[in-house]
Amino acid sequence: MNDSNATVHLPIRNHATVDPAATGMVRFFWGLDKILRSIDDTGLIKTYNTVNVIGVEINMGLITSYTRQKEFVITDTRIRTASIIKVSLRMQATADHTLDEVVMDKIKLEAGNIIDATSFTIYAEYETGSGYGKYFIDYEILF
Repeated sequence: MNDSNATVHLPIRNHATVDPAATGMVRFFWGLDKILRSIDDTGLIKTYNTVNVIGVEINMGLITSYTRQKEFVITDTRIRTASIIKVSLRMQATADHTLDEVVMDKIKLEAGNIIDATSFTIYAEYETGSGYGKYFIDYEILF
C-alpha cells in the first residue's frame, strides 16, 4: 500500500452550511500533509488554506449559577462568510478546573453566525449536566 495516498479522517466540529439539494454530500478530511480538503459526491476536491490556531478563554459562569450552554462572540476580521471554523476544547487546566475536570466535563463546541470580516459565535454546551468556570478554547479559520 502506498501511504502517500492515504487520508486521515478527523471530526470537524463545525461544517460550512451546505444545501444537500444543491450540492450533494460533502466530506471533509485531513491529508497526511496536514492540509484540510473536502470532496463532494461528484468527486470535486477542494483544498483549504488555514489561519494559525487562536486560543481564547471562555467563562461558563460563576460556581453559584451553574449553566448548561452559553454563546461567545469572537471578533476576528479574517473571517469570511464561506469560512469553516474548527473549534476544540484545549486540554489544559485553568484557574477553575484541573486537567481531569476539563476532560470529564465534556463540552460540545460549535461555531456559526459568521459576519463577514467581523466576527463569529462559538456555542458551548455541556453534554451531560451543567457546570461553571473558565476553559480554554482553540479555533482555526479554514478558508
